[in-house]
Amino acid sequence: MTRKDRDKTNDNNSNRTDMKDLQPINFPGLDPRRPLVIAGPCSAETEEQVIETARELAAEGVRIFRAGLWKPRTKPGGFEGVGAEGVGIF
Repeated sequence: MTRKDRDKTNDNNSNRTDMKDLQPINFPGLDPRRPLVIAGPCSAETEEQVIETARELAAEGVRIFRAGLWKPRTKPGGFEGVGAEGVGIF
């Protein structure tokens, strides 16, 4: 198979730009006509912070909460997140 044939095959299969196969994701209790908002702190640092943030977001209509337990280092010695200790918060 030549490179030209390979490129043609890739164009026809793996690089599809049509969206015919997309299906909506519906969650019980969420209006599918509204935007899906997933929100929460970049870094979950304390249980109090997580609970307070979740309550504030819920009061604003956010129904899917997320928070980071591990944070990639942005500089040596930087905050790395609470890690496995934070799993119990959720």
